Amino acid sequence: MSYTEDITNGASILQQVDVTDIITSLALGIAEAQEKLDDNSIKQLTKLSETEVGDKSLLELGFTPAFYSFDYADVSASISLRMALKKSDEFSLKLSADYKSNADFDKDFFKSLEDKKKKKTRKEFKSVKDISLKAKIESNITLNADSYNMHQEDGAISRIETFGENVRTNNQEYRVSKEIEEAKEVVNQSSTGVIIRKAGPYVTVYIPQTPTSSYGLLKLDSVYPTTSASGIDINLNTSKSFKKYGTFNTTFNRAKTENTGTVYGLTEDGFTTDGSTFEKPKIYFGWDKDVFDPTYQEGTVSNATPELSLYLDVLGQVLREDTDSKINIIGYTDGSGDADYNKDLSKRRVDAITSHFFGKISDDPTLKDRIKSALYEGEKLANGATARDENLRYVSIEVISDNDYIFFKGGEINAAQATPNVASTDANKFIVLEDTSAVTPPTIIKFTYGGEEVVIKEAAVDESSKLSSKSLIAGFHHEKVGELSYLLHEESMVNYTVYNSESEELDVTVDGVASAELDKEKTKVFVSETETSKTRLNTSSKEVDGNKTFAVSGSIDFRTSRQFDMSVEGNASLAARMKSVPAPQEFLDYITQVLSNSNNAS
Repeated sequence: MSYTEDITNGASILQQVDVTDIITSLALGIAEAQEKLDDNSIKQLTKLSETEVGDKSLLELGFTPAFYSFDYADVSASISLRMALKKSDEFSLKLSADYKSNADFDKDFFKSLEDKKKKKTRKEFKSVKDISLKAKIESNITLNADSYNMHQEDGAISRIETFGENVRTNNQEYRVSKEIEEAKEVVNQSSTGVIIRKAGPYVTVYIPQTPTSSYGLLKLDSVYPTTSASGIDINLNTSKSFKKYGTFNTTFNRAKTENTGTVYGLTEDGFTTDGSTFEKPKIYFGWDKDVFDPTYQEGTVSNATPELSLYLDVLGQVLREDTDSKINIIGYTDGSGDADYNKDLSKRRVDAITSHFFGKISDDPTLKDRIKSALYEGEKLANGATARDENLRYVSIEVISDNDYIFFKGGEINAAQATPNVASTDANKFIVLEDTSAVTPPTIIKFTYGGEEVVIKEAAVDESSKLSSKSLIAGFHHEKVGELSYLLHEESMVNYTVYNSESEELDVTVDGVASAELDKEKTKVFVSETETSKTRLNTSSKEVDGNKTFAVSGSIDFRTSRQFDMSVEGNASLAARMKSVPAPQEFLDYITQVLSNSNNAS
């Protein structure tokens, strides 16, 4: 049985003990002793100068005072604390008691809450508080006397995000993260064309829209013939064509000249409109936020750009239609936080973009295997800067493929006439061709959620119009973000973690009642005890049976000591060595001169 983690956690707290006074006292003792020795030597000097033999003083006769100096000193001090654990730690016992007395929060919830307390990100803040309630519960919460409405907004996203946004806006000492219990298994039972999938705690619904113009996505392998004669013919329609040869740059510009409409290129280097300048559009986030907002803009950054929207569409089509392609999703933060928290924040941002991105591609869960790596870089780009910087808070997506792609929209592209078309076996061909024909609305929109059927549209029941606005549909809070609908079941448990970077005081009231006074049998909101740097020594009851004893050095907050039989032991020691040294010659010469002048004057 290993207690390494417990001992390490204990030591990190215990080592906060201030032994400065002990060391200072011992060091000052040596300094005081040196001062007394020097004073004694001066007294000897005076006595030698005043004691005469004949007409000369002893000093003039060659007697000199003894001087002493410390050439070695060793100061040491130690404090130790011995703890004997007599029972399971108090936190586990308290969770057990809460579980037995509260019908709204089950054993799994309290187990997950206990696991959260082990996260490194929490230890970077002076105080941490968990507030948990179901998505359907509306309440008023105060944090250190500041009041906030919780879950009083419509919509699956807004309902959850508004609380954290208001807290951050009101007091910049706070950060707020949230965790929502995983959605149950989701199975799409809709008619063809509707994509319904599980996206973290949400269910996402995507209904394809009628395109506003014809478009096509051309896939080109990495081999470019050197001459026009050996080039590969690409037809936009029966009368407009161009050849692939030379380089991607030259091929792209031929395609752009022939099509006259919108033409974009996509390679591993990024997105291009001219064949030579490549960019990788970024998806930006508000400070401390981890939800994709297509309307977000701040300073010089914006998500509301045609380039980003088109880039995401093209990437989605490449990933969906080209099984050889993969993507990288990389998340960053600015430097206005601690490293572990920012690493976790960048991960949450990547997860949000992954869910949104795949929600419009396919409900096949194996598609995620085509993400080569989702990288959580945190504050890597901040280079030590601690200021908030909207330019560094983003997620980038890049395609990984041995192929190049050219996207055509409008102009001369004709979905029925373009070749080589999607049925071709050529390495160079159109992998997507769509015209402006109206998309037939689905006749059925439904899915099973944990085995239970959820109907949005079926025969006589038609609630699909609700998917255009924030609403409650069949027990799910709904909100549309861009073209994607998000559904969150009203029974989902939402845990908010509130972090305070400046103060260890974090008092909470729920609808006017102090959290410590809440009736555990009736409350619909669970509020944890405040976790601070002084209350983080907790030992898992699973790892301890009977009496176990271990020792660590330092100090501990005794508010947690009722868990232990404790004894504190301390000692300090001083060892020093001194030696006799002759008086400085300059000093002796000076004294001799003073005595000589005195004798001459008399």
